[in-house]
Amino acid sequence: MRQPREQVRTLHLDHDQLLILDGGRDGRVRVLHGGVWLTEAGSPDDTFLRSGQEAAVQGRQAVLQAEPGTALELRWRPPARRAGAWRRLRAWAARWQLG
Repeated sequence: MRQPREQVRTLHLDHDQLLILDGGRDGRVRVLHGGVWLTEAGSPDDTFLRSGQEAAVQGRQAVLQAEPGTALELRWRPPARRAGAWRRLRAWAARWQLG
């Protein structure tokens, strides 16, 4: 089964602008310039990331709050497609062709 390609997005945030990551996927946040506060659901501590620093987001909801002129790079891999679904679809199509 082929792994989905990693997705990369660059975002520019204004002072105190919030970015909410819904969770459900593991990923990474890297600060290109500026800084952000990172708060993850279930974590007792907040993390401040400065330019050049990055952190893993472990599939939980996270909130990022930006300092002035912040740019972020978000990286994540979409969930893999289930091979079983393709097998069932091929079997279903084969039954229709033979019947």
